[in-house]
Amino acid sequence: VRFLPLLEPYIFLKNFINDDKGWNFVSFGFDWRRSLTESAHMLHYFLEEFRDRVKGKWEEDPLPTTNLVCHSMGGLVAMRFVHLLVGKLGVSPAAL
Repeated sequence: VRFLPLLEPYIFLKNFINDDKGWNFVSFGFDWRRSLTESAHMLHYFLEEFRDRVKGKWEEDPLPTTNLVCHSMGGLVAMRFVHLLVGKLGVSPAAL
């Protein structure tokens, strides 16, 4: 995510993740003008595509070991995503 040629808003998080930990990360940017529900559906689609691409290349599902790190509106999008999953799967949030 870049706003200007010199500005990367999450550079400290990026440096922390890359700091000899061997962690991988993928950024999901969303359009703040969209509703939370629409953004949650886009996150769901993004994660499905991510899973399918990783499984296609390495034959392993990355989602069981994936963590979502959210900031501000991203946290609300993630909460809405979980609520959609709970409704779709019919499970309690604690089971996720």
